[in-house]
Amino acid sequence: MFILWNTMSVNKLFVLEEDFEVLLENIRLIFQVLIWPIVITGLISNAAVLVRIILAPSGKFSMLKPFYRCALLSFAISDLMLLISSGSNTLTMVSQRTTLLWKLPDWSCSAVPFFQTVAIFIGSLTLAGIAIDRYRALTPRYPPDDGHKWPYAILFNMLIWLIAMAASYPILGMYEIDSLIVIRPDSTVYEGRICSTNQAHAALVYTALFVTIFIPLALIFVTVHVLLALNIWRRQEQSNKSQLSSGNDSQSTEFSTVSSNAQRRKTPHPQRCMTSNHMRRKKRTVNVILVLIFVFLVGRLPVWIFLVYKLHTKLSGTLWPHLQVVFTALTFVNAALDPFLYAFLCEALSLLTFLQTCTTKKQADVTPYDDERKVAVDINPAIVPRGPYSF
Repeated sequence: MFILWNTMSVNKLFVLEEDFEVLLENIRLIFQVLIWPIVITGLISNAAVLVRIILAPSGKFSMLKPFYRCALLSFAISDLMLLISSGSNTLTMVSQRTTLLWKLPDWSCSAVPFFQTVAIFIGSLTLAGIAIDRYRALTPRYPPDDGHKWPYAILFNMLIWLIAMAASYPILGMYEIDSLIVIRPDSTVYEGRICSTNQAHAALVYTALFVTIFIPLALIFVTVHVLLALNIWRRQEQSNKSQLSSGNDSQSTEFSTVSSNAQRRKTPHPQRCMTSNHMRRKKRTVNVILVLIFVFLVGRLPVWIFLVYKLHTKLSGTLWPHLQVVFTALTFVNAALDPFLYAFLCEALSLLTFLQTCTTKKQADVTPYDDERKVAVDINPAIVPRGPYSF
């Protein structure tokens, strides 16, 4: 995310060109091959969210509550901001041999870190708000209502943007361009630019933001989603007990005669199939919640930890720049996956269900089954995935 390593002293006017070559050539090529598709996918998917919500709000998007529609809109804009600002910086850096030299316009040296931080805070605040609202809707003492009206939803998202920009304001202007003379191996020279900052001041600002804003938001997101998963799992356990009790009560009736027993063996009970599908849907929802937690932590936490650690210590060697790019790429993966985890989750799950169905049919063609299992496979209805707001 924050690929601004240059905290070197600018008093040294002449610098060897090899001092700016911190990424191996083969590694740079690998980074380009991996990062370009991720960034392009993220831009297209997040732009698709904006188009579906603003220009073509049909289908399930038209049925979403105002709060969720505004939240998805704000979330997609923040991911686009992150991909454009950080993506342009990262791809420019890995595409050149002198990695640490600044090739973007001068104003971007100060703007890129600001937009990166704003985008991260907006996304984290939005996800925390969505998680709290989902838990509030599932809690018995807070029954689901018609949702927040448009004025409240718009006000909430405006407040998120104001908080994110106010918190990130100290970063605006913290980085600046410095010029120096670069000496090539053949002793010729040229003028280069680096984007540098006061390391002590940057460490103080980013540590304060990390401790006071990002860590609390991450704890809220993880805690609320864990409570959601536990709530859904408890309901599943209660449903299992209820199904077991109902099955014991009706066992003597179901197997009263041989003829009725044979008939039921061929045709599964509709209520039993519906209950089984409902249980599997709850298990799938719990798995989705765990995936949301994993993607949030892996995509956002490592780059912040590495940034704070880097600013508080002096790192040497080429390992650290490579790790920085890897952690930055994780934020791109997170931004590219967000539309499929929150806006197009139903479509993503439908695709997975289709692939699983195709795999099951292929296995059924090559694996012998008895008649009873064949009937069960043919009659068992497919689980239609729900959206992210229909837990």
